[in-house]
Amino acid sequence: MLLTFYFYLLEKPIWAALFAGLAFLMRWDGILVVAVLLFAEIQKRKESFLRAGLVSACIIIPWLVYSYLTFGSVFPNSFFAKAGQGWNQELGAAEIGSFARGSLLIANSAFAENSLFILYPIFSIFGIYSAYRNRVRWWPILLWSAAYFAGYVAVGVLRFDWYYPPLVPAIALLVAEGITTVAGFVSRRLGLTAGRVVLVTLFFLCLIPSLDWLLNIQRTEMTDYSANYVEVGEWLREHTPPDSSVALIEIGIIGLYSDRQVVDTMGLVSPEMIGHLEDWLQTLQFAINYYWPDYVVALRNTAWDDIVNEPWFEEAYTLEKSIEKNPKPLRIYRRRSDFPLHDFALDSHREVWFDGVLSLQNFRTVEDHIKRGNNLHVQLDWESESDIDTDYRLQFDLLDASDGQRWPIANNLQPMRGGNPTQQWLAGDSITDDHTLTIPDDVTPGFYLLQLVVSGQDGPVPITAAGGAPLSQIVVGPIQVGDSIADIQEPLYPVNASFAENVDLIGYDMELKGDNSLVVTAYWQATDEISSDYTIFAHLLSPEGTLVAQHDGSPPLPTSSWAPGVRVIDSHTLVLPEKLTGNDYQLRLGLYHWPDLARVPVVDSGCLDAKDHTLLVGIISFDGIATHDKPDCQNLHWIDVRDE
Repeated sequence: MLLTFYFYLLEKPIWAALFAGLAFLMRWDGILVVAVLLFAEIQKRKESFLRAGLVSACIIIPWLVYSYLTFGSVFPNSFFAKAGQGWNQELGAAEIGSFARGSLLIANSAFAENSLFILYPIFSIFGIYSAYRNRVRWWPILLWSAAYFAGYVAVGVLRFDWYYPPLVPAIALLVAEGITTVAGFVSRRLGLTAGRVVLVTLFFLCLIPSLDWLLNIQRTEMTDYSANYVEVGEWLREHTPPDSSVALIEIGIIGLYSDRQVVDTMGLVSPEMIGHLEDWLQTLQFAINYYWPDYVVALRNTAWDDIVNEPWFEEAYTLEKSIEKNPKPLRIYRRRSDFPLHDFALDSHREVWFDGVLSLQNFRTVEDHIKRGNNLHVQLDWESESDIDTDYRLQFDLLDASDGQRWPIANNLQPMRGGNPTQQWLAGDSITDDHTLTIPDDVTPGFYLLQLVVSGQDGPVPITAAGGAPLSQIVVGPIQVGDSIADIQEPLYPVNASFAENVDLIGYDMELKGDNSLVVTAYWQATDEISSDYTIFAHLLSPEGTLVAQHDGSPPLPTSSWAPGVRVIDSHTLVLPEKLTGNDYQLRLGLYHWPDLARVPVVDSGCLDAKDHTLLVGIISFDGIATHDKPDCQNLHWIDVRDE
């Protein structure tokens, strides 16, 4: 930057433009140097402006093209990281402070160190007046300094000491101009000698605090926190594989001494962090769940304390080393080899959509057999159809695979354990979302399905298949909970018939209730995945084939959720006419699709009648008198309900 303005003052625009372009390559804010130089050149003559602009463009444009093609943006990652940190009060702006506030703190600190620093703002004011009045040739340096300060304030850059040295040349020039102005005024009033005395005196008065400051800030020993960081870096270099990755907040010293790949949780050198710099806890959650670094350097008394005490972190990482020295005690954790999850026992293998914007590609669990009180590990693969502004929350429930009884496990969860809320998702994003769920201790041993429910602001959102057909729920399973499973209940009346769509009817029970209703309990079983949800019906027909009573209803679990090989028990209550008598009533069972009412065909009825895709499973008598001989079919049951 200084070489740019040096050659500008020497009237060598080509050299000035060359160093301006190089300043941009070194730091993106060097674009301000280029802009100020070209603005200054065009004030003088058009020809020098064009030549300088061409030289700078030949340096800058190739880099911008390369940057866009390689990284997808002409802006450096650090630009977005600094902006994200500064504009978020919960991530650093509140505790660290803004760039503008930092300049005031530095001024206060300097004055407290040496009261003679009060001369700087005084003479700077005189310098500004004189520079404006005399149209000094070095005005581009002032313009660049003003643009630098305004730009850092506008972007929201935080108060870090190393951002302020570029302002020193402009301050020095203004102070010098102010001293010269005052000395010139004295010379005109009291003579040249008096003016020289004032000039020298003021020069040394302003030099004294600067020299004092420089002497006091010289370090002969490393600070305690830097020593901690050096110790961590050296430990990592000596005790970790060369290709290890390390996640931490402050990357400089540890990154240098460790010589390991750095996961920068503040986003300066880790581009995927951009867009996820909300608050400390969420930012660290995202860093761990996205990168799964081999090692984590956790600063004590920060949001790391919350992360490292969470059950999932304790399960995935183990403490390797603790450095409790003040002022920055820290701990080093190593990731266990079986994390992140990669071996899955169950997968739904089904693309579904939530609310038309969230596409669930995979719904997996590591375990298919688990004890009560243990952790169930779940992974979801998401894709975002569009930019999302809704904070969707996740809920997981266990559903008994036989009767649909629900056992809540976890609710109000955000993706990636809170590290990647859905309102941060952009169109085309792919998210791998891990969750650790604890099976309740009071769950009855048996086979279960794990259900995922996604809720928006107004409750659970609609679910559709990839083709747009509505779905009632999305589950994965079966999951065996516990080791001792109760004996499978056998139906009183076996049937053993098969419908299309992989549906078997095992049998049924039947009971006549005192309120003049007939309860039919059917035992179903899927032989493979069922693609659609069906309604089950139970019909009671008169001997002449007239409908006497019926009940249509969805089973306790939608048929598309039935786990192959697991029996589903489904009850239907038929309200009978008053004082129903006689015999040879037909009990028929079947399934149909709503709303087109298309019945599911019977593909294997054995010896049973399957007229109109309904299965005749029983001949019912209400007075115990049979009118004809029983057919030779062991799965067609003649039942006197008065005796049941």
